[in-house]
Amino acid sequence: MKLKKAAAAAAAVLLFLMANLRFEYTVSAGGEELPGRWTRAEINSAVRAATAAAEEVARGESAPPELELRAEPVFAASGSGGSASALSRELLGRCEGVEAAYLVTVDGAALGVTADSSAFGEAMDALLASLVSREAVSAHVSGEISLAPVCVPEGEAESATAMAEAVCAAAPVIYFTPDGRERIAVA
Repeated sequence: MKLKKAAAAAAAVLLFLMANLRFEYTVSAGGEELPGRWTRAEINSAVRAATAAAEEVARGESAPPELELRAEPVFAASGSGGSASALSRELLGRCEGVEAAYLVTVDGAALGVTADSSAFGEAMDALLASLVSREAVSAHVSGEISLAPVCVPEGEAESATAMAEAVCAAAPVIYFTPDGRERIAVA
């Protein structure tokens, strides 16, 4: 009797595991593992969306990057580690003929795109330092600068320096002197 109960319990546990166990995949593109986990259906959907978008952005034939998938068993209750749309955006920026970039805006007005947000920040710092007086204690652009990730045709992103110059041309640079006076930098 005890053996039948143990067998029934083992069968119940096995059925529970089979019902709740599924496979999710980690994705590597170009040797770099992307953050998150996805189901096979989400990956297929993301690849289709990225490929279609890449053909529009690149204005012609494009191909998604080579992907390496690694399956991991997970319980259904644990939830997915990434969204298909996030994967699609990530893959789009890695398609042939497409470049991931950042749209630069000042007070909501688009000025252009730059490929590297950190290089843009460094170019802004250098340009601000060159525009203000040596005695300045702080400086900033009078407008609100925003960077939003976008994808553009390869080679169409502008240099970080050109974008920094466009920002400073669009909004005055204000700096403060040690006596607390606010001044406007003149190029």
